[in-house]
Amino acid sequence: MDIGKVGELKEFIEACKSNPSLLHTPSLSFFKSYLLSLGARIPPQPKTEPVVNTNNDDDIIESDLELDNSDVVEPDNDPPQKMGNPSAQVTDDSRDAAQLAKSKALLALSQGNHSINMPFFSANLLLLFYY
Repeated sequence: MDIGKVGELKEFIEACKSNPSLLHTPSLSFFKSYLLSLGARIPPQPKTEPVVNTNNDDDIIESDLELDNSDVVEPDNDPPQKMGNPSAQVTDDSRDAAQLAKSKALLALSQGNHSINMPFFSANLLLLFYY
């Protein structure tokens, strides 16, 4: 006999010793029959409970479809906007300052000067809500 095949047979026998349930697999039924004909005692097949697949790989389905992203809006990469102090209380002074900023913003808006009115609107909101 080939020494390599004898080594493989030894490995198989060791695997059967460590896990006798291997002998109950359908592909090894011929070997199980041979062992039984020699008078070997084979342990009964252990009852196995159905294995519940807790892995959610079934939910993930890969697709070869290409998505049309032409209507997708790109993310905003602007720096974060200035925010006021949300715990501050609105006082009469802050309300007056906010009203003044709003008036300046509306005046600039009515004159069509958009580059000036936006900072005033921002100041109005910061003063009114988060001063």
